Amino acid sequence: MFGSRFDGIRKHLNRIDQHFRGIDWKVGQIVPHPISCDQQSELRATLRLLTPQRAIGFCKVRFGSSADGGYVLLDDIFGITGAISLGIGSNNDWDVALAKRGVPVDQFDGSIDAPPNEHRLLRFERLMVDGPMLNHIAARYPESDRPDLILKVDIEGAEWALFDTLDPQILRRFSQIICEFHELRDLGKKDFRMRATRVFAKFAATHAVIHVHGNNHSQYVSVGNVPIPNAMEISFASRSRYSFAPSDELFPTELDRPNSSISPDHFLGAFRF
Repeated sequence: MFGSRFDGIRKHLNRIDQHFRGIDWKVGQIVPHPISCDQQSELRATLRLLTPQRAIGFCKVRFGSSADGGYVLLDDIFGITGAISLGIGSNNDWDVALAKRGVPVDQFDGSIDAPPNEHRLLRFERLMVDGPMLNHIAARYPESDRPDLILKVDIEGAEWALFDTLDPQILRRFSQIICEFHELRDLGKKDFRMRATRVFAKFAATHAVIHVHGNNHSQYVSVGNVPIPNAMEISFASRSRYSFAPSDELFPTELDRPNSSISPDHFLGAFRF
């Protein structure tokens, strides 16, 4: 009787051991995708595409609310003819802030019937936008000899497919882009890491990163012993509109605010890999 009971316990413990073997517990969440030393080098090369830089001659400013709904961009809307905001939910403070500065904003969100706040320069469509759709939306604006649009994207993970399929020439039309990238814990997966590399390399060809901020609604994760936030807000600025120099900033900066007020902001340091 006891032998049978012990066999059952042993089998149960073996299943537990197999479940947790190789799981990385070091920071925040569990990341059950252990990677090799060579793969860690690939990961770091991917993250180096996000090395923050300083736009020469321009200061940064926070647009929107003091928590979720607020993002850091360059304080430069001279000649900006419009903005596109993908993903609104219950907060469109960023859109309103730009509208108050005289920038018309086209808003898109398929999960709500109407935006929470109105302004005469806000135009809303109940639509979930993908890469090909964004190509058509951007084509509504007259062509210019320099980037004159701003893009904000917070679409809960769908940003990867959107930017992976977006025409690179469309990116060139945006003077600045702010996007929240989700599920960075999946950088431990080869297919996800390859997609992230394609997306960030596409950005790097036309834009430089000028600000990074970790969303503290989600935890830090350790991917192959590389600690990163699971969700990050990243601000990009056009290489054809601005000149850049190395940045000596530490993140978060005085412009940043925790997305969640119940826990401290993520400390990213210089965010160099």
